Amino acid sequence: MNITRVGNIKLLVNRILILFISVFIYQQSFASTLNNIFSVSLSNNKVSAPVTLHLLPVNQSLPVIPYLLPGQEIINFAFKSSQILDDVESRISKNFQVPENFKKRVGFWLSIYTQYDSNISVIHDTKYPWIVYETFNLKKEMLGQGAYWARYHKAKKKLAARKKYWRKTLKSASRSKNKYCKDELKVKKSFKSKRSLLAATKRIRSQTGQKDHFLKGLKRSAAHLHNMEDIFTHYNLPIELTRLPLVESSFNAKAYSKAGAKGIWQIMPIVGRKLGIVKGKKDLRGNIKVSTRAAAKLFKQKHRSLRHWPLTITSYNHGPSGVKRAVRKLGTKDIAKIVDKYKSRRFGFASQNFYASFLAALYSEQYKDILFDQYKKQASYQPLDRESIYQTF
Repeated sequence: MNITRVGNIKLLVNRILILFISVFIYQQSFASTLNNIFSVSLSNNKVSAPVTLHLLPVNQSLPVIPYLLPGQEIINFAFKSSQILDDVESRISKNFQVPENFKKRVGFWLSIYTQYDSNISVIHDTKYPWIVYETFNLKKEMLGQGAYWARYHKAKKKLAARKKYWRKTLKSASRSKNKYCKDELKVKKSFKSKRSLLAATKRIRSQTGQKDHFLKGLKRSAAHLHNMEDIFTHYNLPIELTRLPLVESSFNAKAYSKAGAKGIWQIMPIVGRKLGIVKGKKDLRGNIKVSTRAAAKLFKQKHRSLRHWPLTITSYNHGPSGVKRAVRKLGTKDIAKIVDKYKSRRFGFASQNFYASFLAALYSEQYKDILFDQYKKQASYQPLDRESIYQTF
């Protein structure tokens, strides 16, 4: 019996069992589970998607629910994301399992890639991104009448007002008083002390949803992933790394950043020159095959120096020397501890969340048949072929 047929039978049996279990859960304990999932609920301007799984116990072992029960849209994603981050169907290699102390952060990015499109701004805490104050829908402003720049600034102004509101709410909740409003009570559940509430006023950030861009990335990647995997296998590298362009560029070969990074791998000009793909006026960073070969060489160099995949991937954004400084200062290679404890002006939000966003993109791609409606009709899941990689890493 081939791998595809085994996968089909396993998935069918799994979903039949899950259907029975999900009915039982629906009848027994939705109210208590909702309390476990949310500490900071959405405010008045709501969307139907969940906040994230930030209070779902990371070791909770609940079944994947492939179909929605009536009225269970919110809880369904939390169940699925919990199972996906546990890699319930063993689709991800041992190199890229999500550490328990990192699941909340990865869960936040999983929701950004799979639940919220670019009309949604998620207002959250920068240090603890899974603490979400509000998901703000800007669709009305962005798709309205008038010039684009006018609509953009109107939406930006409204978003700034909501951030200001939450700063004011946090500050107000830090004061001792007899009665607190609903939103003050919500934030007090996440930040227990006056000091932590006041500190949180300086950490409010908005993240634009990426679901629509991520889906475009998945569509673009289909024509290239097989060849990219062959290149990474040739260099004896984990083929999971070929999913990084989903984060960097949504597999847009024409992507160009303000800093000068270009192509699906967002390679900087100075790096391109060192790798031999930028020479004078000749720039091959937009060539997917050439840039993928260059990226493989780059990963090989970085991993030879760092010998730890979470650190190697982080160094793709922050640089090997910066990552080594963090390891020396904290005396650990634990990426979750480094992200939480390491303080450096250069180690900002993007660097802190680079590995988490990579894991979220990888798991979203590997579990796309569960997360996205347009992929649910696929005949079967095709596992990554990583036989030779297991022997090396």
